[in-house]
Amino acid sequence: MSTWGVDLWDNRDDIEKHTLNGIEFLDKCSGFIKDRIRIEQEYAKNLRRLVKQYQFRKKEELPFTYQESFKGFLNETDDFAGQREVIAENMQENVLNKMQKLASDLKADRKKAISTLNDHKANLDQLQKAMLVAKKKYEQASEDANNALKSYETASQSLDLTKAQILKFQKVSQDKGHLAEKASDEYKLATDNFNKAQTLFYEGDLPKTINNELQKPEETRIEMLKNFFIEVSNIQQKVQPIISRCLEGMVKAAEICNPAKDSLTLIDMHKTGNSVPGNVAFEEWGKPNASSQPTPTPIAKTRQKTTKSSVFAMSSKKKDVVVNENVANDYSDLPPAQRKKKFNKAISTLNDQIEQLEKARAGMIKIADTSKQFGGDMASIHGQIESNTKETEKLKNLLHQYNCYLSAMDSSDPKNNSRRSSVDDLPPPPVDKQADLSDRQLSPGFTGDFDDEMRCTVIYDFSGNNEGELTVYAGEELIVIEEDDGSGWTRVMRGQEEGYIPTSYVQNI
Repeated sequence: MSTWGVDLWDNRDDIEKHTLNGIEFLDKCSGFIKDRIRIEQEYAKNLRRLVKQYQFRKKEELPFTYQESFKGFLNETDDFAGQREVIAENMQENVLNKMQKLASDLKADRKKAISTLNDHKANLDQLQKAMLVAKKKYEQASEDANNALKSYETASQSLDLTKAQILKFQKVSQDKGHLAEKASDEYKLATDNFNKAQTLFYEGDLPKTINNELQKPEETRIEMLKNFFIEVSNIQQKVQPIISRCLEGMVKAAEICNPAKDSLTLIDMHKTGNSVPGNVAFEEWGKPNASSQPTPTPIAKTRQKTTKSSVFAMSSKKKDVVVNENVANDYSDLPPAQRKKKFNKAISTLNDQIEQLEKARAGMIKIADTSKQFGGDMASIHGQIESNTKETEKLKNLLHQYNCYLSAMDSSDPKNNSRRSSVDDLPPPPVDKQADLSDRQLSPGFTGDFDDEMRCTVIYDFSGNNEGELTVYAGEELIVIEEDDGSGWTRVMRGQEEGYIPTSYVQNI
């Protein structure tokens, strides 16, 4: 297997430059991931801010399906933003932090490896320098020894020199020879040391350091970079099912929209229960007409006034349910359908409050039992229990009143009263039995004294659109001139008018 230490032993500069470029590239990738995380965080933050801006208030009622749909859509969008935050957090923890740590470790390892190589190279250079110095000394000593030997040989052949002088030249030659031998030994030792160090450096320290501390970290960097890119993809894939569920939730929230149901909701919210005005009869000029009598108008209901000191809010969550301290509000100023809705709402609120008070009372009883065992303040606890009991009884009394109101409405409602039949199901009024209205022939036994006759009160508006029927309004008092004979119709008189009305629409006095 080819390695940098063997194949690129003489290209240290290129190796060092390549590893530096690799670390800088890793820093560049870290910058990309960091910016990606910032984008995800800002995206999630902006989504959450957008959801908060358009979110409904906590106490706001949402009667329509399109409102519930939008609320669900906002909730799913908020969850979607949360998943973008999860992506950013996982990228920060599993990718960016590790990339930055890897870059830091690689820089430290590279610096250490280069320092080690420089130390080995400096030691080798020092040995080489010592070898060159020893070589120079050896060359100089050898030259001096050779010159001394030549001088001695010349002196020994000269006839002019004494023996003592010749011996002196001999001694100098011998000394120079010894110095040359010593310099030779030193040079040889320095050369051996350098060669050993050079072999160790180029065949051991250099390839080992390059392979282990430069090549392997570089390969590790590339492998880790691959893993980081894969991890970024895996992080998104892990949350993708949740994101898909958020998107599916948005679709389901959209499918909540139901136009028909919203239309019925609007009817239920604002339906008054009043009848449509009847037709106006034609009045022939110059001839009195029974229908020319002023049309009675429904009795206006007096709006119930309550002072601020005599009312209290039954619940902070349902502030529109306002009652007297001891008397339930009958909402007499509202139409029947709205009254029933208010009654149901008040009953629901009271049931919740009573349930909370009973739970609190049970808790206080347990505390009282514990305090009794350990000698606690029983008077204070009993006072709280007594106050709780009084409040519960008061709310139960109000609940009973509202239930009575609701029962009265249900019993008098034509749609719920079993004694009343639908007007559409009734046979036509017995006009064949009815006397000519213009002759005012009353029922047998009618004496003409209205004070002695049976009277009734109209409890529901009725539009007499057919022959023989009489239009009446709730609250009117009429004279019964012919009781119901089983046909479902009662013949009544009002002033100069008479006709048939459904028996279930009146109540005898």
